[in-house]
Amino acid sequence: MPNFLDELISQSGIKPDHPVLAYLVAKTKAVDRDSKARRSLGNLYALYVLCEDYANGKFSGSRFTDLLKRMKEMPFGSKLQNHPLDNRLNDEFRRKHALSDELLPVQSGDETSKVRKISTALLTHNDSDAYTVAKLVVESVDAYIDQITANQNVFLDLAKGVKSPSDFMEYILYSLADTTDARVLEIVAFSILKLYYAEKKIFIGIDKTELKAMPLMLYKTGRTNANDGGIDFVLKPLGKFFQVTEVIDFDKFFLDFEKVNRFPITFIVKTDLSENEVKASLYKSAKNKWGKETVAQTYIGLVEEVINRPVLLEYAEHISKDAEKIELVTSEIILQFQLEYGLLD
Repeated sequence: MPNFLDELISQSGIKPDHPVLAYLVAKTKAVDRDSKARRSLGNLYALYVLCEDYANGKFSGSRFTDLLKRMKEMPFGSKLQNHPLDNRLNDEFRRKHALSDELLPVQSGDETSKVRKISTALLTHNDSDAYTVAKLVVESVDAYIDQITANQNVFLDLAKGVKSPSDFMEYILYSLADTTDARVLEIVAFSILKLYYAEKKIFIGIDKTELKAMPLMLYKTGRTNANDGGIDFVLKPLGKFFQVTEVIDFDKFFLDFEKVNRFPITFIVKTDLSENEVKASLYKSAKNKWGKETVAQTYIGLVEEVINRPVLLEYAEHISKDAEKIELVTSEIILQFQLEYGLLD
C-alpha cells in the first residue's frame, strides 16, 4: 500500500474491505519508486469528480459534459476522453470486484442519461458513511497528484542539471534503472535512438542511377498512456516499427504482433539479457503455448531486433563524447517529458 495513503485511510475509519479502498490502492501504485505500473488517470479522475460532487453536497450529480470538462482541467488531464464516464470505470470495477450494477460507481442521474452521479450504494457499502468515502477519494487523488508532480519535477530538474559527460551518463543510468517510472524508458530510449538514427543515411531510388541519400528519421507515434493499441516509434523511410516494454512477456509480444497484422517489430526492452537470450525466452514460451515448433519459429521470426539496456547505454556513451550531442539528447528528453506529462498542454 502506498505510504502516502496509509494515514488518510487509517484516519477515515472505513473498513479495509471496501472496494473503493482497494481501487485507490491499486490505481496509485505508479507513484511508488519500485512500481512498474503506468499512471492511469482517466478512470481515477472520473471517480474523483463524481465523489467531489457528493462531498460538496451535489447528490444528484452533474451533466456529463461538465464532469468531463472538470477532468480535463485537472493536472495531466487535458487529453482525457469521455470513455471513463461512459463505461470504462464501471467495467474496471465490475471486472476487479465483481460488483452488481447498483454498486458500479457511474450511475445515470436521469432518464435522458445526460447526468452522471456516484453510486450511493457503493459509497455506503458495508455500512460505510457515504460522505467519508467520497471525501477520502478526493483527498487521496489530490495527494497522489502532489506525489507524481513532485516525482516528475525531480526528473526534470536532473535533466536540466546535466552539464558534463559524467552528468549525462549518470542521468541515463538513473533513467534506465528498474525502479524508474515506466514512461521514462520510452522517453529516454526515443531521445537516444532519434539521434543515433539521424546520424545514418540510406540510399533510395527507382534504379541505381537515381539513388538519393536520405537521413533516417525516428518518429514517436503517441503518448505512452494513450492505450490506443499503436506502435511506439516508426523509423522513416524504412518503415521499421518499435515497441517499448519493461518485461519479457510473450503474451504481450504476441499481442503486439497481432495489432500490426504480424508485421516485424523491433523491441526496446529494459533488460540486461542479450538479444539471443530474449529470443530464447520468447521461443520457449511460444513453444509451450502452441506446442508446434513451426508456429513458434514464425512468431520469433517477427522479432526484427531487440534493443536492450546495454545497447542503449552503448549509444549513450557515444553521445557523451560530444557536448553538442549531449545538449541535443537532453533537450529532446526534456521536451518529450513535458509533452508526455501534459506540461505543454
